[in-house]
Amino acid sequence: MKRLLALLLAMMLCLSLLGGCAADPKDDAAKDDTAATDTVEKDEGKTEEKEEEKVEDEAPVEAEPNTLSMLSYEAHGTYTLDSCMEYQTYIDMANHLRDNYGVVMDYTIVDSSVYESTLNGYIAAKTIPDVFYSGLLAADVVNNCIANGLFADMDEVLAYSDGTASGMLLDGGTFNFIKGMNTKEDGHWYTCHTAASAYTNIDLDDADTDYICEFPIGCFYGVQIRYDWLQKLGLSVPSTTAEYKEALVRMREEDANGNGAKDERAFLCLGNPDEPNSVYIGVGGWYGLTNGNFVVSVDDGSIDSAILQGDQYIQFANFMGELYDANVVYVNEGAMWNRGVEAASNMVSSYQQYPNNTHNELTTGAAGSFYYPISVIQAIEGVNPTLQGQASVVGYTAYAFNAESNYEACARWMDFIHSEFFFEMLYFGCEGTSWDWAEDGTVVSYDLSEEDLENYRGMWTYMTWTAFPQVDTSIVYHYNAQMYKGIQAAIDNGEPYTNGGFKDYADFLTNSNNASKGFTEEGNNLYCYFIDLLEFGVENIDWTMAATFTTSYTENEMEVIGKYEGDIKTYIDELNLGYITGLRSTDTYEEDIQYAYDNLGLQEYIDALQAASNRYLVAVGRDPIE
Repeated sequence: MKRLLALLLAMMLCLSLLGGCAADPKDDAAKDDTAATDTVEKDEGKTEEKEEEKVEDEAPVEAEPNTLSMLSYEAHGTYTLDSCMEYQTYIDMANHLRDNYGVVMDYTIVDSSVYESTLNGYIAAKTIPDVFYSGLLAADVVNNCIANGLFADMDEVLAYSDGTASGMLLDGGTFNFIKGMNTKEDGHWYTCHTAASAYTNIDLDDADTDYICEFPIGCFYGVQIRYDWLQKLGLSVPSTTAEYKEALVRMREEDANGNGAKDERAFLCLGNPDEPNSVYIGVGGWYGLTNGNFVVSVDDGSIDSAILQGDQYIQFANFMGELYDANVVYVNEGAMWNRGVEAASNMVSSYQQYPNNTHNELTTGAAGSFYYPISVIQAIEGVNPTLQGQASVVGYTAYAFNAESNYEACARWMDFIHSEFFFEMLYFGCEGTSWDWAEDGTVVSYDLSEEDLENYRGMWTYMTWTAFPQVDTSIVYHYNAQMYKGIQAAIDNGEPYTNGGFKDYADFLTNSNNASKGFTEEGNNLYCYFIDLLEFGVENIDWTMAATFTTSYTENEMEVIGKYEGDIKTYIDELNLGYITGLRSTDTYEEDIQYAYDNLGLQEYIDALQAASNRYLVAVGRDPIE
C-alpha cells in the first residue's frame, strides 16, 4: 500500500512539473516577482541571498580556453622554460594569450640538438603536436608529410584570423613574401616562416629596377680597413684597388702593429669551407660580381653566380692572387661574423662587415685603434660595382600545424605572435616597469636592477623559440619605423643616429659606449660611409642581398639538386681557390667552366634552382625568369 501511495505521489509531482513547463513564460516571470515579494515580507535576509544566487546562475559562462600542444626547444643555453615561467614577462604574455585569444599552450621542450629526431619520432607515431618547427625537418620529410595530409593548409587556418596575421601574410601584406617562400607546387602553403624585419630601411628602387626587397639602414657589407694604421703610414683611405693593395702591403712591411713580426694581413674569407661565398663580398663587389655562386638576384630573381661572370671574375681572381702572393691574404682566414677574436689579435688590416659594426680599442687591445669602411671602388671601367645589403624583411625558422588541430585556435595563436603586444614584449618587456611611452611617441627605458631586468625585460634573449617563436614585426610596430626613399633622404632625416634613438651626432656621443669609440671628426663610420656612397653616386651601384627569396623544392627539383649539387659546388670552390693561389691558371677559365656544363650537370642544377625561384616570383606577383 505504501508503495502504491508513493507511486501516486510521484505521478502527481510529474504532472505538476509538466504543467509548469507548458505555462506562459510571462506568467513564470510574474510568479517569480510575486514569490520574491512575498518572501521579502517573510525573511528579507534569505531573499537577498536567493537573488544573489539567481544573478550568479544567470551570468554568462566563460568559454574554456583552447589548448594547443607545442614541441619547442631550448635555444639560449643558460635558460630553460621552467626557469622563465616565474618571470613577469612570461606570465604577462601567457595571460594575454589566454585572456585575449582564448589559447593556452601545453609545451613539450627538448634540447635543440635532438629536436629534429624527436619530431621525426612523433611523425612516425602519428602523434604530431598542434604546433611545431617544420623548418628543422629535412625538406623531403616536409614534402612527404604534406603529401600525406599531415600539415594544415595555412590559408584554411588564416580564414579564422582576426585580420592581424592574415593582414600581414596574405596578398598585399608586409610579410606576403613568407607565403611566397612556402608556396608548394600545388599553389598552397603548409608551413610559415617567422618574420624578421628592420625598422629603419632604405628603398633603393630606381626608374629601371624594382628590387625584390628594401634594405635596412645599417646593414651594407663593405670592406673595413684599419684607419689608425693608415694615419700612422701617412695614407688616405683607398679609392682604387691599387691603393688598397699598397695599404695592405705597407701595413705588413712596415710593421703597423709594432710587434716586430710581419703578421698584418686582411681576413677576406678566402677558402673558408663553411662560407665559400663570402670571399666574393666586398672586394668581389668592386669588380661587379654578385655576392656568391648560385644566389638569387635581388634585381629580378634570376640565379646568378660570381664565378660565371667571365672577364669580371677573371680580373677579380687575378687581383686576389696578387694579394695572396704578397702575403697579405691567407687561406681560410676570416668569416663574415665573429670578428671579435680576429680583431683582438691586433693583426687584421682589413675585413668585410657592416660599416657600423667596427672594432675599436675595446676589442683590438690597441689604444686609439678603429676600422673605417672603404667606399665602393670601381675596379673595371664601365662596370658598376655591387654592394651587398641585408633584406628589410626575411624569414626565420618555419613552423606548421597538425592538420587535425583546432584551426581557430591556431589562427588566434598566429594573431597573437603578430600582435603589437607581442612585439612590445619581445623588444622592450613589461610596460610601466621596464619601459614607458614618452610624450613624443618614443620609448623611455628604465634602469633596472639585475634581478628586475631579468624579471621584466624583453623576451628576445631568453624565451624565443622556447616559449614562442621569434617573430620580429618591428617594421610594422616600432615607434621609429621608417622607409626612406634613398640614402640622401635618410641623411636629411637625421640618420643614422635616429636609428639608435639619438637626435644627431652630438646626442649620439652623449652615450658613453659611443663616445669611447674611435670615429672621424665628420661623424661615425656609417654616416661617413653614406656620404662616401653619395659622392660615388648611388645610381652607379648595383645592389645584392644577404637573403634568398625562393620557395621550397619539389621532389623532382630535390632529386636534381641531390644528384649534382655536391660535385658542382666542390668543383667551383676548388676552381676559385686554385685560380687565386696559383694552383690553376685563369688562362683555362673558359674550358674549366665548360667542363662543369658538359660533365657535372651545371645547367640542370641551375634550372632546378630557377624553377623554385620562379614559383616564388609568381606567388608574390612578379614575372618569372624565362
